[in-house]
Amino acid sequence: MKRLKLSKEEKQTLSDMGIYHPHARTRRRAQGVRMLGQGMTLQQVADEFAVHLNSVEHWKQCWLRLGLVGLYEGRHTGRPPSLPL
Repeated sequence: MKRLKLSKEEKQTLSDMGIYHPHARTRRRAQGVRMLGQGMTLQQVADEFAVHLNSVEHWKQCWLRLGLVGLYEGRHTGRPPSLPL
């Protein structure tokens, strides 16, 4: 598998997003993509975050297709929760 190439600016942006973004899922995706850029494998990142390998592959593909915007949370379909969170 080829290493994901990230520019210095992308690394810094992902690092900041992985720390300061208000949504935990977006922080996790940013951290995961940055780890892929550091040479970790999909499986290593999946193990680090206790998610399925396909999830990490999806993060990577979203990053490659859409860049930073691809890491943001999309719309959720289905019934809204009945209990307040």
